[in-house]
Amino acid sequence: MRETFRVHMGWLHSWVGFLAGLVLTCIFATGTLSVFDKEITQWMQPEVTLDHPPAPTPLALQRAAETTMAEQKKDLFAFITLPSLRDPVIRVLHYDGHEFIGPVLDPVDGHIFPARATAGGQFFYDFHFALRNGPVVGCTIVTLLGVCLLVAVGSGIAIHIKAMWPDLILFRPFGPRPRAWLDAHLVTGVLFLPFLIMMAYTGTIIRARGILPPHPFLPAQQTETSPPVAATPPAKTNVSAPPASTVRPPTPPLGPLIAQAQQILQAERCELILFSPTQIRIFRSDDASLFLTRDLVTFSRADGHVISSFIQKGAAARTLELLHGLHYARFSSALLRWLYFLSGLACTVLMGSGLVLFLMKRRKASGQKKSCSVQRKG
Repeated sequence: MRETFRVHMGWLHSWVGFLAGLVLTCIFATGTLSVFDKEITQWMQPEVTLDHPPAPTPLALQRAAETTMAEQKKDLFAFITLPSLRDPVIRVLHYDGHEFIGPVLDPVDGHIFPARATAGGQFFYDFHFALRNGPVVGCTIVTLLGVCLLVAVGSGIAIHIKAMWPDLILFRPFGPRPRAWLDAHLVTGVLFLPFLIMMAYTGTIIRARGILPPHPFLPAQQTETSPPVAATPPAKTNVSAPPASTVRPPTPPLGPLIAQAQQILQAERCELILFSPTQIRIFRSDDASLFLTRDLVTFSRADGHVISSFIQKGAAARTLELLHGLHYARFSSALLRWLYFLSGLACTVLMGSGLVLFLMKRRKASGQKKSCSVQRKG
């Protein structure tokens, strides 16, 4: 009975792992590179010469708002990202159907850097979470692949649970090729199993739940009810890219709004500024803590008064925030990002070696069948 169970688990591990692993290897590889997505973008834009994030001046914020309005006149959904330690510039980004790109502004005087147009690390990030196929089709495929990964991991544990320790201490990288590939597969699987399970589970939950998506400010995804700050009644607002002909009121100075949002959210830094025809939404920074939140304050675009705030509370919300924080690791220091990178690299080797083993076994089995057929004919 036990051997029959292991045989079934072996079949499940082999075929599910192979069919899903062809794409999961690419997903893990791009996710590993996404740990340094902002650094990759800076490396691909050497024209941006800032190393440390200065506080954005009122002039720079005004020019960023003007640039955003110009992008929106092109019927593009644009928003502003504020300077951070990892990205010390102001960016005005719009979604081109695959990733977010746009001009880069100096946070001191607001001039646009002559930076080359590139998605940079955003390319790897978008491929990782949506295969560059959008938040509906791409995310659905990645979610299903995440479930397949959890099935492959579970069946792999059932197969090797007894032999994990002997296989770990008998690593033979210079042995025969099948043995070396199997050892690489088992060693990386054993050593990095907690990381693999954590990333597979949190990534699948994030996609399956559809809560706090990577870009919650997309038009199709931004529908929420915001609790009032004072006596303002709750308002349900659908934020969408305004048509070019919409008449918008002048944008109030952003500096005081950012300071007020930080005070309401009790945050050291805000990161995103999103405009609608009548509102301005300012989001808390992603890297504020281990709990990745999308808390925000909504201001009137006409006179800048506070309309509402949205702050998630409760055990369930905090649990989801923790899952997001563990998966995205935006809170992490440079050392922890390197640990995430090396762990992701090891998991990529795990999947790649598993694919090689699958093909080697099938080729060997095919060769044996041909040999038997020739002997019978002889």
